[in-house]
Amino acid sequence: MVNNLLSVNWSTTKEKDNDYFAIEVSKDGKEFKELAKVKSLAQDGISDTPLLYTYDKNFNNSTGIFGGVIFVLLLLSLAFYKKNRWLVVTALIVNLGFLGITGCQKKDVVDKSAINENLYLRIKQVDKLGNAEYSKVVRVVKE
Repeated sequence: MVNNLLSVNWSTTKEKDNDYFAIEVSKDGKEFKELAKVKSLAQDGISDTPLLYTYDKNFNNSTGIFGGVIFVLLLLSLAFYKKNRWLVVTALIVNLGFLGITGCQKKDVVDKSAINENLYLRIKQVDKLGNAEYSKVVRVVKE
């Protein structure tokens, strides 16, 4: 992990009836929660050639901060920009909707405190019948 960006890379030598991979994380290496799903790159889940996969997750929470700054700027422009006030009010309403959507999303599987502590990861491979196999558990390396 570099600058709160988790980058997970893995490959398969071949795949048979593969549906997806689930990236799972844990604070203690025992109880895992699903962070993301990555669909198989193999056509119809079948491949005899190696396939490379990657998943990136940014743990910085800049969306809410950015929306808050825009909100304040729109409020200030409402006070000073009287000619097309309806345009500013419309932008303000859109921004409030954006803040409501991003602020009320499901809580992250990994909270901010866990980023600075030990974090463990494994990859669950799920076939089209729902059968699952797991990779080894690895500790996330922070650089």
